[in-house]
Amino acid sequence: MGTLLVTDSSHPSGKPAVNVSVAIYLEAFSQVGNQYTPSPPHPMAVVSTGADGSFAFRGLAPGRYFLALLGVSLYMPGRWVTLNPGSGASVQLLVCGTCPAPN
Repeated sequence: MGTLLVTDSSHPSGKPAVNVSVAIYLEAFSQVGNQYTPSPPHPMAVVSTGADGSFAFRGLAPGRYFLALLGVSLYMPGRWVTLNPGSGASVQLLVCGTCPAPN
């Protein structure tokens, strides 16, 4: 389904983010680093990225889903993705490893 890459001044195109938890939701919420809105929704599923930064969710119905990272200090605003019948979706998530999270 996707790849998670971390960018920094040494790797502007990104390097694989290994063993990072990616969660999928039905609704969006605000997240800054490890800080979430007061009542974030419960994830439908959580997967970990592989050695190449890849991740995949299986068994989801076609529709629109919200992706977010869990338990990391990397800043990545959540992102919507649409799963299409038969073809699913492909997404590349870029995360800045040295950028300060907004307040």
